[in-house]
Amino acid sequence: METRHEDFTLGPTQTVLLYDPSTGHIMHTYHQLTLKGQAAPSRQSLEKDAVMSASRHHANAAQLGVLHTENLKPHTFYRVDVQKRSLIELPAPTPRKPTKGTTGS
Repeated sequence: METRHEDFTLGPTQTVLLYDPSTGHIMHTYHQLTLKGQAAPSRQSLEKDAVMSASRHHANAAQLGVLHTENLKPHTFYRVDVQKRSLIELPAPTPRKPTKGTTGS
Protein backbone atom coordinates (compact mmCIF):
# COMPACT_ATOMS: atom_id res chain seq x y z
CA MET A 1 0.00 0.00 0.00
CA GLU A 2 1.32 3.39 -0.96
CA THR A 3 1.35 6.11 1.69
CA ARG A 4 0.72 9.67 0.62
CA HIS A 5 2.54 12.51 2.40
CA GLU A 6 -0.66 14.50 2.99
CA ASP A 7 -2.08 11.60 5.02
CA PHE A 8 0.20 12.66 7.89
CA THR A 9 -0.55 16.38 8.02
CA LEU A 10 -0.91 17.57 11.59
CA GLY A 11 -4.10 19.12 12.82
CA PRO A 12 -4.49 20.89 16.16
CA THR A 13 -1.98 20.42 18.96
CA GLN A 14 -3.40 20.61 22.45
CA THR A 15 -1.29 21.14 25.56
CA VAL A 16 -2.15 20.40 29.18
CA LEU A 17 0.04 21.94 31.87
CA LEU A 18 0.10 20.48 35.36
CA TYR A 19 1.31 22.99 37.92
CA ASP A 20 1.85 23.46 41.65
CA PRO A 21 -1.38 25.20 42.76
CA SER A 22 0.42 27.20 45.47
CA THR A 23 3.35 28.56 43.40
CA GLY A 24 2.29 28.25 39.75
CA HIS A 25 5.48 26.31 38.95
CA ILE A 26 4.80 24.08 35.95
CA MET A 27 5.59 20.51 36.92
CA HIS A 28 4.57 18.62 33.76
CA THR A 29 3.69 19.47 30.15
CA TYR A 30 1.57 17.08 28.08
CA HIS A 31 1.19 17.58 24.32
CA GLN A 32 -1.45 15.83 22.21
CA LEU A 33 -0.93 15.89 18.45
CA THR A 34 -3.87 15.13 16.20
CA LEU A 35 -3.74 14.31 12.51
CA LYS A 36 -5.64 16.69 10.27
CA GLY A 37 -9.21 15.53 9.84
CA GLN A 38 -9.19 13.36 12.98
CA ALA A 39 -11.28 14.07 16.04
CA ALA A 40 -9.37 15.63 18.93
CA PRO A 41 -9.71 13.96 22.35
CA SER A 42 -12.01 15.55 24.94
CA ARG A 43 -10.60 17.86 27.61
CA GLN A 44 -11.37 15.26 30.27
CA SER A 45 -9.51 12.57 28.31
CA LEU A 46 -6.51 14.88 27.87
CA GLU A 47 -6.45 15.68 31.60
CA LYS A 48 -6.64 11.98 32.52
CA ASP A 49 -3.77 11.15 30.14
CA ALA A 50 -1.71 14.10 31.40
CA VAL A 51 -2.10 13.06 35.05
CA MET A 52 -1.30 9.44 34.20
CA SER A 53 1.84 10.52 32.35
CA ALA A 54 2.90 12.87 35.17
CA SER A 55 2.33 10.22 37.85
CA ARG A 56 5.37 8.35 36.52
CA HIS A 57 7.53 11.24 37.73
CA HIS A 58 5.46 13.03 40.38
CA ALA A 59 3.91 11.19 43.32
CA ASN A 60 1.33 13.94 43.83
CA ALA A 61 0.28 14.34 40.16
CA ALA A 62 -3.44 14.08 40.97
CA GLN A 63 -3.18 17.13 43.28
CA LEU A 64 -1.57 19.40 40.67
CA GLY A 65 -3.52 22.21 39.02
CA VAL A 66 -4.54 21.77 35.38
CA LEU A 67 -4.39 24.38 32.62
CA HIS A 68 -5.22 23.81 28.95
CA THR A 69 -3.44 25.95 26.36
CA GLU A 70 -2.64 26.07 22.67
CA ASN A 71 -0.39 29.12 22.57
CA LEU A 72 3.00 28.12 23.94
CA LYS A 73 5.94 29.81 22.27
CA PRO A 74 8.97 27.63 21.58
CA HIS A 75 12.03 28.20 23.80
CA THR A 76 9.97 30.25 26.26
CA PHE A 77 9.66 29.76 30.02
CA TYR A 78 6.32 30.10 31.81
CA ARG A 79 4.61 29.81 35.15
CA VAL A 80 0.91 29.90 35.96
CA ASP A 81 -0.76 32.87 37.65
CA VAL A 82 -2.77 30.77 40.10
CA GLN A 83 -5.33 33.52 40.78
CA LYS A 84 -6.14 34.19 37.11
CA ARG A 85 -5.34 30.64 35.89
CA SER A 86 -3.33 32.09 33.02
CA LEU A 87 0.24 31.84 31.79
CA ILE A 88 2.94 34.33 32.68
CA GLU A 89 5.93 34.48 30.37
CA LEU A 90 9.22 34.45 32.26
CA PRO A 91 12.57 35.88 31.21
CA ALA A 92 15.09 33.35 29.93
CA PRO A 93 17.50 32.24 32.65
CA THR A 94 20.97 33.71 32.58
CA PRO A 95 23.65 31.04 32.07
CA ARG A 96 25.89 30.65 35.11
CA LYS A 97 29.62 30.88 34.79
CA PRO A 98 31.48 27.78 35.96
CA THR A 99 32.97 28.16 39.43
CA LYS A 100 36.72 28.15 39.73
CA GLY A 101 38.17 24.66 39.92
CA THR A 102 35.27 22.84 38.24
CA THR A 103 35.22 21.23 34.84
CA GLY A 104 32.50 21.08 32.24
CA SER A 105 32.20 17.29 32.35
